[in-house]
Amino acid sequence: MFIVNSADYTILVIGVMGALLAFAIQFILCFKAKHIAVKCIPIYVALLGGAYCLALWAGLLGSYSARAISGNQLVALILGVVLGIASSGIGIAWILYGVISRIRNKQELR
Repeated sequence: MFIVNSADYTILVIGVMGALLAFAIQFILCFKAKHIAVKCIPIYVALLGGAYCLALWAGLLGSYSARAISGNQLVALILGVVLGIASSGIGIAWILYGVISRIRNKQELR
């Protein structure tokens, strides 16, 4: 647990670690892979994670409790936050790849 000033930051820290990992994987794939389908593997994984969170939220995978917010909705919310933060790493890697490839193309034209 990551507790700072009596506030729990565990979910945010896990999300940031996931974002760094997703960024590194996506950035390496963008420059090393030749086919676009291989470059998009982290995007596919993020979309599958989003679909899983949506199915969990909707109760398609069973229900854990009958309170105002059920257990699986709480788990889906936590996973969604972590997945959203981690997906930002994928987006940043694509933006950085686009900027670097444009700079390389402009230098090659000169």
